[in-house]
Amino acid sequence: MFGLISYLREQRGCKAVFLLNRAQLDDAGQKQFDDYFEKVIDPQLVLAPTSQEALTAKTVANE
Repeated sequence: MFGLISYLREQRGCKAVFLLNRAQLDDAGQKQFDDYFEKVIDPQLVLAPTSQEALTAKTVANE
């Protein structure tokens, strides 16, 4: 996956977004992900709302 993202960014000028749940990775997967992540991804945005914040955002969006 990181090879494809790297190719698209460097050769095609594309932008990519990762949506993932890092808690689902085991230790080996986390290490491997971190190694590739720092080589391929520049900016990082972590969105970690509480359950209350998520419910509030959904309620506001439905009004």
